Amino acid sequence: MKKLISAVLSLTVMLSATSAVVIQPSVEAAAKKKKESTYEEKMAYYNKQIKKIKGQIAALREKREYLETASAEYRASLTKENSYLEQLKYYYDLIIKLNK
Repeated sequence: MKKLISAVLSLTVMLSATSAVVIQPSVEAAAKKKKESTYEEKMAYYNKQIKKIKGQIAALREKREYLETASAEYRASLTKENSYLEQLKYYYDLIIKLNK
């Protein structure tokens, strides 16, 4: 019984060590293949996100026109718009950082 347990443990250790050696080169190869985004690609992505967020803000404002000012839905809409505006600021900051 002890021989069986020791055989299983040694096999497990050997397999884990072998898989670690095999996985390491593939991880390094993937890291080398990672491509750096160009300026145009980053700007296109940021502008796409900004356009999407502005559309979401516009939709919130349209829906809010029909809500009662003191209602919970109105306040929730304002909170959601605030989070969208923070996201918008984040992407504008990224653009500023990219253009420096």
